[in-house]
Amino acid sequence: MEQNFSPAKCAIVGCGAVGASIAFSLVQSGMMAKLVLIDVNKEKAKGEAMDLNHAMTFSHPQIILAGDYPDITDCGLVIICAGLAQKEGQKRTELVASNLKILYSILDSVKQYAPRSIVMIVTNPVDILTYAALCYTGFPPSRILGTGTVLDTGRYRFLLGTHFGLDNRNIHAIIAGEHGDNEFPILSSAGIAGVDLTRYCYKNNCDMCTLNELFAGVRDSAYEIIAAKGATCYGIAMAVKRIVSSIIRNEKSVLTVSSLLRGEYGYHGVCASLPAVVSRSGVEKVIVLDLDENEKLGLQKAIQAMKEIIDENDIRPFSEHK
Repeated sequence: MEQNFSPAKCAIVGCGAVGASIAFSLVQSGMMAKLVLIDVNKEKAKGEAMDLNHAMTFSHPQIILAGDYPDITDCGLVIICAGLAQKEGQKRTELVASNLKILYSILDSVKQYAPRSIVMIVTNPVDILTYAALCYTGFPPSRILGTGTVLDTGRYRFLLGTHFGLDNRNIHAIIAGEHGDNEFPILSSAGIAGVDLTRYCYKNNCDMCTLNELFAGVRDSAYEIIAAKGATCYGIAMAVKRIVSSIIRNEKSVLTVSSLLRGEYGYHGVCASLPAVVSRSGVEKVIVLDLDENEKLGLQKAIQAMKEIIDENDIRPFSEHK
């Protein structure tokens, strides 16, 4: 895949609050030489492209245009944000049926015009839709990934850093399982500046009750933001930019993206949010951590819940499609 991948072209499908914020973050980064914006509302895409082109004059030279699917030919990366947005009080899993229809219609065009691209799913419920995209396209598993719990992990590090009064870049703790109500923190391998998290907590008057409260703040933060302003967009935009950076620059960063499990942790036939190596080829491999018993139960619960949704919506592997 590496020899066919061109960082010169990226398409963003869906120019709502999330898609537009992602586009802005990528324009600021200067990583893309060409950015194609696609939306069912063509005037919206046109307006976003015009605004971003004006912003680009203060960044790096790049081409930004509002287009349609024929314009994504030879794109190295297609980012899918289109779909119904989560409303106040609504669970992400309630969006499955409607967003599957939208996703499949987009993927028909991706298969036609950009069959060698890496496809990144942002639309919720992201883990379910990532698996659906893999099944529907038949693309190699390495080239289908979702944003997973990259944002949740960032939120967790922010809250831990704020609590301890530390730079969150020195916090090494992740959220895993799924981007949703069944996510869970992996504390057994968490640390702060090389010190085991539980040991650090013990020395700094922080107990498990406090850690649980901080995690609840992560899990429920999207609901709070949506209730306050209608949508979450900046956090996910920066999370996407971080994933894109690892792809474009071949950084081989370990990120909690959503990708296919093929025996890791004992599971098959589902995409889950777990640490994985992300490079120019997409997802190189899933990192298998030594989970404790509570974490194993957390992963089991998340995967069981996702598999039930997969079965309910008849999401089947590409080989089983007629």
